This record gives sequence, C-alpha cells and structure tokens, in this order.
Amino acid sequence: EMVNVIMMLVVAIAFSITMLGPWGFIRNAANVSESGNILAFLTYVGLLWGAALVVFPGLFLTCARISKTVTGNRVPTKMLALAAASMLIPTGIFAWIAFSLPSVMINYGYILTVLSDPLGLDWTLFGLATRHFPALAPDWIPIIQGGLLLTGLFFGIRRGFRAMRELFADSRQAVLAMLAPTIFAWSLVVLLLRLYMG
Repeated sequence: EMVNVIMMLVVAIAFSITMLGPWGFIRNAANVSESGNILAFLTYVGLLWGAALVVFPGLFLTCARISKTVTGNRVPTKMLALAAASMLIPTGIFAWIAFSLPSVMINYGYILTVLSDPLGLDWTLFGLATRHFPALAPDWIPIIQGGLLLTGLFFGIRRGFRAMRELFADSRQAVLAMLAPTIFAWSLVVLLLRLYMG
C-alpha cells in the first residue's frame, strides 16, 4: 500500500511534467506513437519505473529511518514508514485533482455539448449543442491548483500525525516522527507548485 501511494504521487508528478511542463523533448519521449523514438520512450519508461519503484520508496524509507533515529524509540522502521505513508494518500489525491483541474475548467463546455447531443445526431436537447463555452476562469487555475495542493498537504499531515499518535504515547515524539516524512511530502508539493504556478 505504501508503494502504491508513492507510485500515485510519482505518476502525478510525471504526468504534470510530461503534459504541463515546458519540456517538449519529454512529451515527445512519452508519445512514442507519434515520435517513433523507441529509445527515448524506453528511457522515459525506465526513469518513471525507477522513480516510482526504487528512488521515491527508498527516500521515503530513509525518512522513516530518520524518524526512528530522531525519536529514539524502538518502533520498527516498517511501522513508522506505514504510519507516515498514510499522509501521502490525501496529498496524492489532491495532486491528481490539481492536475485534472485545467482539463475540466477549459473543456467543461464539451460535457455540456455532449449532454445536449449525446448521440451526435444534431440534437439540441438543452439548447447547448451549438453554443461555444469559453474557458472557466483560466487566470485562476494556477491559484486554485496551488490551494488544492496545500489543502492535500494539510490533510495529509493531519492524517499522518493521527497515525503516529497510535504508535507513540508522547505527542512530542509523534511530532518528531512526522518531521522527515513531512519534509518529503512538502518537497513533492513544492515541485508541483513550481510546475503549476511557475
């Protein structure tokens, strides 16, 4: 489960970099069907798998080991890692919401058009099939994305702290145990904030 949650975050970051980032060569490497560059695609897939299955889980386990050292407690590293991983669930879910937000706010009109003409038979059930819908508050998208990411981090830290309180009777030790995982999650959120907000 911990690796699944980390993979969810890594893939959210990878999709954000690939689809929303300014690096065309990454987009071309991911889009092998159009670029035809198999070596670049395999490199892209290898980096993505390596990051999701080795690098980020390894960094997170390192954070759990740091938490164990800082608290001086005999709680096993595995237990600390699993408790801390619960903080990544809200963080990852809100990262995906923030990633999806531009598509929804820009293309919402398409949904209304399809509802008005669901079979493509030139119907206009709600009078919306031929209307043009401008993007919904495009200038606010980065600000809303930033708010979503910070909200996810807040709920994640709160959830992680609750999980740590189950392992530690002393709330001070629970706070100390949360420091390294919080820095890990904060770093990922800062990376996404940088991508979305510039």
